[in-house]
Amino acid sequence: MIKHIVMSRHKEGSSDADISHLKDKPDRLKNKIPEVVVPETVLKISRNFHSFDPILVPEFRHEEARECYELHPDHQEAFTLICQTVGQVKVDDNSF
Repeated sequence: MIKHIVMSRHKEGSSDADISHLKDKPDRLKNKIPEVVVPETVLKISRNFHSFDPILVPEFRHEEARECYELHPDHQEAFTLICQTVGQVKVDDNSF
């Protein structure tokens, strides 16, 4: 299994509504992109200088599934929307 961890830091001035609407994105992508096995979104309780919010953690059965996901048009559309809301993104892929 592969965990595709996407940590983002919201842009200055982003509202709670801007950030919380991102929580539904992985669930919606799960219904459109069969390669996503487990969609998970983590929202921080407190916001400080060091925190990231939201953290998206979709899981895939193997690397090829993750690659299909990245190229999928619905993922590209979601990525564009996320980039409009967040200021910094860090990505890490882990096998478990």
